[in-house]
Amino acid sequence: MPHKRNPENFEAIAALAEPIFAAQTQLMHALLSVNERDAIAWKQLWLALPEIHQYVDRQLTSLIAMLDGLVVNVDKMQENVARLGDLVYAEDIMMFLADRLGKQTAHEILFEVAQRSIDQQTEFLTDLMANAAVAKVTSLSELKTVASFEKTTVAIPTLIAHVLEKEVG
Repeated sequence: MPHKRNPENFEAIAALAEPIFAAQTQLMHALLSVNERDAIAWKQLWLALPEIHQYVDRQLTSLIAMLDGLVVNVDKMQENVARLGDLVYAEDIMMFLADRLGKQTAHEILFEVAQRSIDQQTEFLTDLMANAAVAKVTSLSELKTVASFEKTTVAIPTLIAHVLEKEVG
């Protein structure tokens, strides 16, 4: 991805999650003990916890360095959202339709319609409503409700407050 900044660093952070997940197996085995004097179980902690600590420390150090230099271009983000239009909400719409059509069917329809809308530069929701299966289970007004900026972003302040509360508290 030559047009992206620091994608490798983010991939490295994500990759470090795997050994952390693997170390969880040792932690689970540490819960098993024959009796309260069973040293075999708690010695598993001596192996797993330092390893987990090293990986998490590296992840956090990398994130802090990247976030410190993070540049947010709000104008460009708004331009991208405007350019994509309702395609931005394709995942939300797919999950909405999955309840009515089944996930695989909804995915196949959304993929086909999205690709056609992109290629032909047409209105995504209009194209979606032209699909007979979609038209049977929903209306354009329902799709517009799902594909709304306000609906998508309404939880953001709550989530931020929750994270900050947990961090401070």
